[in-house]
Amino acid sequence: MRKNKNRGYQKLRIWNDAIDYYAQTCAIFRGFPYEFKRVASQAIAASDSVHRNISEGYCRRSIREYLNFLYIALGSLG
Repeated sequence: MRKNKNRGYQKLRIWNDAIDYYAQTCAIFRGFPYEFKRVASQAIAASDSVHRNISEGYCRRSIREYLNFLYIALGSLG
């Protein structure tokens, strides 16, 4: 079984920024009280999806598909 060796998205500055954003979001929301766990969980999941959508879109066949995944990542930041 061959693994995908095309990991060019890891060279993108925005992908690395999204990883940093996810780490910072986890650090901030980790200390929230129990009453805000649901809000914290949603914020962490949204920040996690940003870098995942960038990497998934990078492997698509067309620019149109790639841009669609970037728009989804942008929506997660909102």
